[in-house]
Amino acid sequence: MDDKIEELLSKKADGELTLEEERELTEWARGSRERECLLREYLRVRRWLESGRNYAPDAEKGFLAWRRHRRRSRIVRIVRYVAVFVGVAACGWVVWEHGRSGEAEKAEVVYAELPKEDEGVFFEWADGRKTGLSGEMRDSVLAERDGMTVRVDGSNVMHYESEADEADTVVRYNRLVVPVGGDYRMVLGDGTKVWVNSASELEIPERFQAGERRVRLRGEAYFEVARDTARPFWVEAEGVSVQVLGTRFNVAAYGEDGRVETTLAEGKVAVSSGEGRRVVLKPGEQAVAEDDRLDVRDVNVEDVISWIDGRFFFKQAPLEEVFEQAERWYGVSVRFEEESLKHIRFSGGVLKFNPVSDLLKMVEATGPVGFRVSGKEITVVKK
Repeated sequence: MDDKIEELLSKKADGELTLEEERELTEWARGSRERECLLREYLRVRRWLESGRNYAPDAEKGFLAWRRHRRRSRIVRIVRYVAVFVGVAACGWVVWEHGRSGEAEKAEVVYAELPKEDEGVFFEWADGRKTGLSGEMRDSVLAERDGMTVRVDGSNVMHYESEADEADTVVRYNRLVVPVGGDYRMVLGDGTKVWVNSASELEIPERFQAGERRVRLRGEAYFEVARDTARPFWVEAEGVSVQVLGTRFNVAAYGEDGRVETTLAEGKVAVSSGEGRRVVLKPGEQAVAEDDRLDVRDVNVEDVISWIDGRFFFKQAPLEEVFEQAERWYGVSVRFEEESLKHIRFSGGVLKFNPVSDLLKMVEATGPVGFRVSGKEITVVKK
């Protein structure tokens, strides 16, 4: 990385970029998943350092070094941040919970090259036509007719722009499909931003009906909803309805899990789940709809939505949940040799663009389990 880019990254974090410099930095990151990830993680790590939060076992040393040198030039400061990024975020860290309070082991650092970009995201029109959304689709108009424009910008973000339909007509849905190992971003015509996770589908009407904005989700997505009090925003997911006016929230609704989790980052949402069950969430709360129950619990929102920044992050999560995520991202099948292994708790984080073999090596080096691997079949065994 040359000095110019380091300077731009530092100015970006300080909010001092000119319009021309913003364009230059965007151009630098464009087309490279590794650079885009570095940019996102740099900004996040800087926030961690400035708040003094210890997200990883080795972060304290980086924070103290930053604090000692915080008055130096931007170039010196960015070297400190990137050093922490390389040592913590890029390599990952793990802590195993062995069921005994206060006892944990730190993982060895495992370096890995980033795999090639994912392929297979596609957009299915209401009439059944499909359009692939590879990196080559940047700066492309996919459709422009009947008051609707669908385009992909230079950052590979889809923009879905259409006029509201005042008539009471049959609603036709287009569909964004993200396969295992992918994710995708889009912006709706009202300005709402959506991040769609691996193994997920988002259905969007050709036109929002008068008085409401409604989408349907299978899988997981993070929403930043543009406020419009005259048109509430609805997400329908596996029998659960989420109503918002303007907010940031995450919905995980993978059918095979048998539950729907709605996590509120900002604003206010109402979650409804059959038979009149309804809860209103506050920021930092998660509603879990499972079987005939609708429960609310406190969560760390940053952990839940870490996937939108290209990371897996878990805090005292059972191994069963950890490998559910691995199956969706890496396209592998995981089984446990003993039922008890599913309940071992794990805390840690790693960049999800690293290959699955590195995740397994890290887990095996630090935990009480090992693995047998045959093709895409992974068996978790007791050491």
